Parts: sequence; structure tokens; C-alpha cells
Amino acid sequence: MARTVSRRAEEIGRDLRFFAQAERLMPLAYRLALEEPRTAHGRVLVAGSLSKAQGRHHRSWVAEPGGLWLALSLYDDHLTPTRSLFPLL
Repeated sequence: MARTVSRRAEEIGRDLRFFAQAERLMPLAYRLALEEPRTAHGRVLVAGSLSKAQGRHHRSWVAEPGGLWLALSLYDDHLTPTRSLFPLL
């Protein structure tokens, strides 16, 4: 039986960008969302390694080559009822 894929699922990863090395992905995702808002929803940024990885409360962490380091851009208007739960993913 064939499954129907929702339109929102088709948007995730439509704009996929790979960086061999980056400082941090979240500031880059934010900047790209401002510069290219029409393609921001569902954009995935992937890096081979991160040189200045930073988590919650500005805690530094190691993001060496061989891991999966990514940032996903989603617009709030698509996730309004559940947006507060998304960081838990």
C-alpha cells in the first residue's frame, strides 16, 4: 500500500547545504533565513565538523569529523501549537 507524504514533509531537506567545516550552524541558519527567506522553511545545514560548537547556556562541546552536525530551519507559523517542544528533539 502506498503512503501519502504530506506537503510539509516534502519541504524538509528541499534546500540541503553541506559545509566541510563551520564554526557554528545555528547562527549560519539564522543569517541564511534572513537573506533567503523564501527557501528557509525546511532548510537543512550539515557540517563535517564544527570549530566553535556551542549548546544551551553557551556551553562549548566537541564536534569533530565523523559526527552528524546539522541545523534545521522551520518557520513558527508551521509549528505554532508545538514550537515549545521542538528543542527537545
